[in-house]
Amino acid sequence: MKMTRLYPLALGGLLLPAIANAQTSQQDESTLVVTASKQSSRSASANNVSSTVVSAPELSDAGVTASDKLPRVLPGLNIENSGNMLFSTISLRGVSSAQDFYNPAVTLYVDGVPQLSTNTIQALTDVQSVELLRGPQGTLYGKSAQG
Repeated sequence: MKMTRLYPLALGGLLLPAIANAQTSQQDESTLVVTASKQSSRSASANNVSSTVVSAPELSDAGVTASDKLPRVLPGLNIENSGNMLFSTISLRGVSSAQDFYNPAVTLYVDGVPQLSTNTIQALTDVQSVELLRGPQGTLYGKSAQG
């Protein structure tokens, strides 16, 4: 007799979450927009950053068609490949790293995205300008970003 009373209770207990889940609340869903910027909109000279900016016409006049040709227009920059065109070493004013693949001292960024040493040599198509920031840029681009 105890079992016959237990079955309806168990069945009611199992259906209770389904009934509660079927009820939907009509809440007003609003959109939240968050806007942030890593850098201020001030120029590099206003931020006391040693920088060089090369425009697209200057790049084409110097015959710079790929990133490995950038030392032609950016003094102090040196890009060397390891012979197999896979890994490249970037040095700026003589500063480089012995472990370029794991923790490079000089980092190449394309549209704000850091590139691995395997992506250092890239074609410069549809480029508006190239910026070279000298000095420690860890506050802008994170750990170990020297230039």
